[in-house]
Amino acid sequence: MAEFGDKGFWDSLGQYVYGYRDSATSEWLYIGKGNGNRGSSHIKTKGYNVDDLYIIACNLERFEDKVDWQSFLLESFLISYYNPTSNSVSGHYKERFIMS
Repeated sequence: MAEFGDKGFWDSLGQYVYGYRDSATSEWLYIGKGNGNRGSSHIKTKGYNVDDLYIIACNLERFEDKVDWQSFLLESFLISYYNPTSNSVSGHYKERFIMS
């Protein structure tokens, strides 16, 4: 597998969902969806540590002809479930999830 940070690594993920987790508390700080190197962009913009970055799911476009509804759905569920502290947007379609 390609080295982290390498364009080949990011390209191999396709449509993916990622998150940053606090290493001390294990709480999710941020959950998002992306393609390319979107997951690493928060290292500069929010000051997150690369060691706290997790790729939660990848190649989601393979479920249906390159449409990103799968990543929206997973991202929304995870944001609704974990309520990360740094997400300013609560995710698309969060009203579809009923937490009980």
